[in-house]
Amino acid sequence: FVFLPRENPLNLGRWQEEDLLLHFKLPREGIEYVATRLEPFLVKETRRNCALSPVEVLCVALYYFGSGSYQRMNLDYEI
Repeated sequence: FVFLPRENPLNLGRWQEEDLLLHFKLPREGIEYVATRLEPFLVKETRRNCALSPVEVLCVALYYFGSGSYQRMNLDYEI
């Protein structure tokens, strides 16, 4: 298997501020602040190279909490 490096979801050009508020219910700065504060609790020690970053874990959780559905998430967030 070849695992390509993931990009930070907040750095992707397709996420405008309106989209972040719609999908994650927080602005970019709010997501970055919460990810920084929760990073020690979200980092997973693994020998595999495909673990999700703390920002990715937070974005997945915020999307779920904001929408109440995990089934639509893979269409919007491309997980």
